Order: sequence, then C-alpha cells, then structure tokens
Amino acid sequence: MRLARAGEMKRAQDDLRRLLAAGTDDGLVAMDLVTLLQQDGKSAQAAALFVTTAKTDPPAYALLAAIRANQAIGRHDEARRLAREGARRFPADPAWGRLLASSPVERPATATAAPTVQRLMAEGDAHRKARDLFGALAAYTAAIKLAPTDPAPRREAAAVMIELGGPHGAAMIAGETPTIAAAQGAAMERWGKLVRDPDPARRFDGTDAALARLEALLASTPSGEPRLKRQLRLDRMVALADRTRMEEAAREGDSLKADSPLPLYAEQAYGAALLYLRRREEARAAFDHILASEPHNVPARYGQFYAAVELEDFPTAYAAIDHLLKGDEPIWRRYVNDPTRYANVDRTTAEIAAADARFYGNQLGDAWDRVSVLAKAAPADALVRVSSAQIANARGWPRLADAEAHIAASLAPRELGAQIMLIEVALANFRYAEASRLLAELEALYPEDSAVRRVGRLVRAQRGWLFEAEARPSNSTGGGVNEMGQAFQVSGRLYSPPIADNWRLFALNDYISANPIEGFGQRERVGAGVELRLPALRATAFPTMSWGTLNRAGGGATLDWFPTDQISLGVSAEAFSIETPLRALFYGITSDQYTVRAAYRWHESRALSGVASYQPFTDGNQRLIAGLTYTERLIDVPKFDLTARADLYTSSNTLPNAPYFNPSADLAATVGFLAEHVAWRYYERSFTQALRVDAGLYAQQGYASDWIAMATYEHRWRIDPRTEFRYGIQASRRVYDGVEEKSYGLIVGLRQRI
Repeated sequence: MRLARAGEMKRAQDDLRRLLAAGTDDGLVAMDLVTLLQQDGKSAQAAALFVTTAKTDPPAYALLAAIRANQAIGRHDEARRLAREGARRFPADPAWGRLLASSPVERPATATAAPTVQRLMAEGDAHRKARDLFGALAAYTAAIKLAPTDPAPRREAAAVMIELGGPHGAAMIAGETPTIAAAQGAAMERWGKLVRDPDPARRFDGTDAALARLEALLASTPSGEPRLKRQLRLDRMVALADRTRMEEAAREGDSLKADSPLPLYAEQAYGAALLYLRRREEARAAFDHILASEPHNVPARYGQFYAAVELEDFPTAYAAIDHLLKGDEPIWRRYVNDPTRYANVDRTTAEIAAADARFYGNQLGDAWDRVSVLAKAAPADALVRVSSAQIANARGWPRLADAEAHIAASLAPRELGAQIMLIEVALANFRYAEASRLLAELEALYPEDSAVRRVGRLVRAQRGWLFEAEARPSNSTGGGVNEMGQAFQVSGRLYSPPIADNWRLFALNDYISANPIEGFGQRERVGAGVELRLPALRATAFPTMSWGTLNRAGGGATLDWFPTDQISLGVSAEAFSIETPLRALFYGITSDQYTVRAAYRWHESRALSGVASYQPFTDGNQRLIAGLTYTERLIDVPKFDLTARADLYTSSNTLPNAPYFNPSADLAATVGFLAEHVAWRYYERSFTQALRVDAGLYAQQGYASDWIAMATYEHRWRIDPRTEFRYGIQASRRVYDGVEEKSYGLIVGLRQRI
C-alpha cells in the first residue's frame, strides 16, 4: 500500500498477487488488492476478486472500494447491498447512510438539494476512505457550494485540507478551531525546516516562529483537552529537534514516550535528538522501530545508518546504506501515468554516504574508489568534493585534499561541510591562523552544530603545546662481550605552540643507560631547537649537550622535502650522534652521522622507503648503513588491519676489533606483520591492541648465519584529541659475533597536547 501511495501502483499490485499465489493470505491481502485495483480503474477485476474472496468481515476500506467498483461497472444493486452491509456493521459511521441515500435506485424522484448534498458527502467519504484526498476535497467543496451554511461539509473539507498539509486553507473554510490552530503550528514547523533563509544567521527564523506559536497554543489549551495538548507537545518536540535544542527535545520525548508510544514522525525527531546526545543504543532502537513499520522510510534509514556508525557496528551501517542504494534511492524515478524516467536527485547523496561509510570504517581504499567514480560523473557536485577532500586527507594526501576542499567551497560557499573541510586542510598544511579565523566564523553561526564543535576541539588542540615521551626498560642475556644487561632508554620532546603558523620551538631530552662488560654506562642528552614546517618542506636545527660516561657538545639538523603527496626525500646530520654505541663512550670514542632517506607512499596501505647513512667514528672507523622497507596492508576491514612488512638491512665497518659491536659486514632480512584491532571506540576515545612479529635471517661476515626475531604487543589508548597513551611488551632474539642474545622489555609512550 505504501508503494501504491508512492506512485508504484503496478509493483504494489504485483507484490500482492505474489503473496496470494504463495498461499499466505489471511484475507486482508486480497482486500488490499481489491482496493488498489479499484483505485487503478480496474473496477471489474476489483469487483470479481471481492466476490471470489468471499470474506465475511471485509474491512471498511475494502468494502467501500467494492461499492465504488460495482457502481463503476453499473452493478448498482450489488453496490446498494454492500452499502447496507456497511451501515449494519459500522452504525456509528454516517458515511454508509450517505452512500445509501446517494443510490440511484433508492433516491426519491422528488429529491431536493439536501439529498444532492448527501450524495456529494457520501462521495467525499468514499474518496477519503480510499485515500483519494483530492477527490474527497472536490466532492466536499461541491457540497459547500450547494449548502454554504451547512457546517458538516465545511468540517469535512477542512479535515481533508489538514491531511493534505494545508491548515491555513482549512481555517479559511471552517474558521480557526483549536485543532486547526495546532495544525497551523505544525505546518509552520515543517516549513521552517524545509525552507531555510539563505543567510545562515537567520536559518532558524521559521522554526523559532513555529516554536513560539506552539508554546503559545500549549499555554492556552485547557487541561481538559489532553489529546490536543499531546499533539502540540509532539509538534513542539519536533521543532526543538529541528532547532538543535536536543536536550530539551530528548526530555520531552522521554516524557511523551512514558505515556504512550510516539507517532513515527515524532520518533524520527526523538531519534535524532538521542543521536546528537550520544545516546546511541536508544537512537538506533528508535530508528529500527520506525523501519519496522515503514521499511521504505528514507530519513529513518539514514538515522539507522548513522546510529550504527556511532556504535561502531559497521556491518549494520553498510547494510543500511546499501539498502538505500539497492531499493529506495534508485538511479531513475518514474511517476504515475508518466512513461518518462527522471534522474533521482537524491541518489548522489546516498552514493556519497556509501563512500563515507567506508571512510568511517577506515576502509579508505574502498571509500576512495567509490568517491572517485562520483567525482568523474559529477565534478561540480560540492558534496562529492567534500567527501573526496576528507578521504584524501585521511589517506595522507594533503595537497589533493586542499585542492578538493577549495573546489567544494567555490561550488557551494555556504555549504557547512565544505567550510569544515577548509579548516581541516588548513590544519594539515600548517595554516593555523586561517583555520582559527574560519572556525571563529563557523562557531558564531553554528554554535550548536556537533561537527563544528568537533573541529573546534581539533583546532585548539593543534594550536597548543605538544609533549611526547617514550620509555623502554629492558633486560638482555647472552650476546657475549656485547651483552648489555639491564638497560633503560627514555626520550622526551616538548614543542611550543605554532609561531607565525610555520615555526615552533622545541626542547629534547634523552637518557640511555646499560650494564655492558665495562660496567655501568649512561648518557643524558639535552637540547633545544627550532622547526620550520611548510606543506612541501620540514627542517629542524638543534644544539645539544651530553653528560654521563662522556661529556661533550653536539647538535643536528634535518631537512625533508615533499615534492608530491606520495614522494618524500630527506637528509639529516648530527654531531655526536645519539646512535653512538654506549660501550664506545667508555673509551672516549664518539661518532657523527649523515643520513639520506627517500620514500614513496602510494597511500596508507602501501609504502616503500629506503635509508642510507655514513657514520664516522673518532677512532678512525667508518660505518656505512643501508636499509629498505616495504609495507603492504593485506586485510583492511572495520576495526581490524593486517599489514605485511619486509625489511632488508646491511652495514659495513672499516676498523676491525673495535671495543664495541663492529661487524666487517652484515646483512639482515626479515618479514613480518602488524595486526591492529580496535577493541572499542566511543567517539574521540578508543582502545586499540596491536601485535607486531618480525622474523628472518642474520648473516655476519666470519660467522654462521642464524635466525633473528622480534615480537611486540601494545595497548593504545586515545583519551581525547589531546591525549594518547600506550604501553606494551617486547621480546627479541639477536645474534652478535655468532652468539645469541635474548632481550625482554617494556614500552611506555605518551603524546599529550596542552
């Protein structure tokens, strides 16, 4: 029946016939088909099916359809008999009496205007029962013209006008009754939602006017009108949700729901309020309840989708949005009695949501494939460009994201999503002043919007201080003369807020201690420096001072260039390198280090990087190091990723028999995987567990090859945009000069924005 009301009459009839053929009819399926056949002008089929079904207690709507079908094919006696049956079964409904009065056989030959009015009223009742509201309105209007002082046709016509969404027209017909006034307030709310002022600052003017009207009506409605008062409260709750006064809307919904179930339109607004307030389970239950009664309710399906996303239930989220694509949002639409097909303007919205669903599930490759197809098909669609920008930003393509966001903003300057994306790409490209300016404008216009609040927290976090620290206590056994025993490493960095967008100061502190065969050794390094950050260039410079086993000044500099979103090239140099072996310090030996690196990163799921360094020691040794790493994500599903990794490392040294591990030449080849599982996530908060395992072969010149391995298990906590904390355990097996070393340790890390 809902399909028929939506204009898909043939499909509705075919569905009902299939149910009849399947033998699942309880009598009502046939009655529904009788009604649709009569409405579709197939009166003979409708009358015949009604007779063959022989239902002893047909519902009123089917009985009326059968009467009209028989009248249409000239079977007036049968129509009159069915009308008498209706009058007998439904004595409280005057429509049946009017049907009898309008019978061409039973109407007296001396009938005056009064029976004619009765006939028109009966015709209007029949149309209304069959949900032909425009036919009903025409009949009632004709009756008003014949009897302008009779209140009955005016009352019925006004009721139809309200059903058609025209309460102001109803007031013109029947005057402003309390019921009509309430319907006018509800209509104001609907228009306030559908027709927004183009000025964002005035977008709620219509809704505010509706709220004022509804509250005035509530105040003036006597307590003796409980049904009317409840209707006003329901409409006010919907208006509150539209106004994003969600706490008030949810409280009112809670109260109304405690008395009796909410009508579906009100439950839609209630569900939206619950979702805004992060009452996720209750919101999903509200949308599921709507869809159980109206499976083709598109707003409720979107509500179910977003509730599932926020619950991290991605199978349900994907199913919900894919259901829209397969059924309720087809590419083409057709209308009754019109052979032409029309493009469905809402299809693109559903396609974008399907791409965003994969983005929310961290399946960025699938999301990008979907939105790329849309961008090619609809390059001037601002919402497609917004989605493209946010996915590109997540994939680590800041230049592309910046371009897409600006295209979106140029296509739709007042589109909120485009304005938010401009802020996010400004942050990604270190344009903090621009991000803050844009944010201030949005917060002034959209203070209630949850997306604006989220990006506001992000901007304020990234414009503050940043502290990063990591500690690694460990204990190793074996390794011969290279055994380090109990060891401890800790490093910390403190970064200032951005200065003139692209600069920030930082301080560093590193501490290393161990127990090699020479005895307890330690090194503490402190330093301070400056960092330059541009979209295509990063550079740092910092002097350092070290104390402990050996006191000495040092310093370093780095330079990284990003010619494209995929390619990065870098160089660095450090005097008294932090990579100098701790055992070398016992003998007054230090080293410097000069490094070049390059990487090609296709996207978040595939990357290839290489590094080479030259490390001259003060004892004359010269060390060359080279490494190559390839990573590929093998499994990419919501809340779980499995990434494969292959590493190749080699080094050579020119000085034999140095008092620290110093192989003439060695080679290590390992393969492994990193498994990451998001155990739970609640908006900005999350808990992830990660397991990394690497194993392979190590070959050292002059010694037999042997196997090496390392395993790390971590817990990662994200408290909010400012705080990330992790801890874990690590075990490894290495080989030094042919002797096995086993090591066990802890890892603790903190990233805190202040």
